[in-house]
Amino acid sequence: MRESKRVVQKQGAGRVPAELLLMATYNASLTGASGARRRMKMQENITADGAPLDAPVRPLLGCDELRAWLIAQGFRVAHDSLGRDNGCNWYAYRRCALPARECECNDGKPIQIVVRPFRLEHARAPGGVWESAEVDVTGEAGSHWYRLTCYSLKHGELMGHLHEIEAALIAAWNALRTND
Repeated sequence: MRESKRVVQKQGAGRVPAELLLMATYNASLTGASGARRRMKMQENITADGAPLDAPVRPLLGCDELRAWLIAQGFRVAHDSLGRDNGCNWYAYRRCALPARECECNDGKPIQIVVRPFRLEHARAPGGVWESAEVDVTGEAGSHWYRLTCYSLKHGELMGHLHEIEAALIAAWNALRTND
């Protein structure tokens, strides 16, 4: 930080361009022992041609057949950051194509439908594993948040009835009464 103050003083009474001040502050942060550690860490994340390395990719785990089917149905897949006690670390989502009321906080975007898979090892389950899924529509209506869910669906049941489940959830979403 001292170097950034020196730069300001060297510039005189005029205003210091923001880019110059930021660069001086950044350069000051790379000096000294802790700066050397930061420089080494930065160099570890750069390839030989100077491009940044990609962040480590965490694999999507569990319920591979369901995930592939959902992707084929137009869903996108992302890591589930909530860390559920579950053998699946992902969820699938897509914008609903059915006519639906807008979520009040979504700035005109259609409501989303979300599918969360579950894979639980259990001695009493057939084959020692229980796989299911839940489908939900979550949004704000009348200044209240709602989460409408169809849950405990076996994967085959979900694959066979997704359109009906989606239509039922959207009908429920559209039927919510608000105090407008």
